[in-house]
Amino acid sequence: MTNGATESLVTVRDLVKTYHSDEIETRVLKGLDLELEGGGFVALMGPSGSGKSTLLTILGTLLRPTSGSLRIAGEEIVDMPEKNLTAFRNRTLGFVFQFHHLLPDFTALENVLFPAWVAKGGETRAARAHAEELLARVGLSDRARYLSTRLSGGQKQRVAMARALVNRPQLVLADEPTGNLDRDASMRLIDLMREVSHEEHTCFLISTHDADIAARCDRTIHIVDGRIANV
Repeated sequence: MTNGATESLVTVRDLVKTYHSDEIETRVLKGLDLELEGGGFVALMGPSGSGKSTLLTILGTLLRPTSGSLRIAGEEIVDMPEKNLTAFRNRTLGFVFQFHHLLPDFTALENVLFPAWVAKGGETRAARAHAEELLARVGLSDRARYLSTRLSGGQKQRVAMARALVNRPQLVLADEPTGNLDRDASMRLIDLMREVSHEEHTCFLISTHDADIAARCDRTIHIVDGRIANV
């Protein structure tokens, strides 16, 4: 960047992803371009099969594109060695899924701490204090020692959000995070995400089919047939 401009948190250029099955080639992403700013609260919308999940998986560094460039937090991602990519993912990215994927034999607090354990090779006093603060932030201090199997669906998703934030990521990717929640719990979770995004300057990219959720975001990106659409 020149002239004092600030680099975007995420810059995607001409991203292509092609899948091969037998002799059939399916191009899911077709030269997609995208930029996300730090601290943004952004909805990603599009019909089924449009490429939303593929894009999120590539942005999450869990899938490599066929071609194109991807830069996140000043790092070139596409050709980064796997060992470096794992460390980058753990310190830079957070994930909230439709299915919370909590560890059933762990307490709420232990689930939140898990990414910090992986990053640090074990528990630290600072990580535990931060995890406890996050559980308080999502209104679950009184459930910290409960096994995750004893929590309601909405509580599990709030634990999952706290877990996504424990390593202080710059970007949180949320794939249909309210898909298994009732209306009231869904809106509360989105409002909490928005509050955290604005206060912590954490960028959230939320894949959703729900126009009401998109309306609570600062920006909505539409993906159609493997490209970002101008709406």
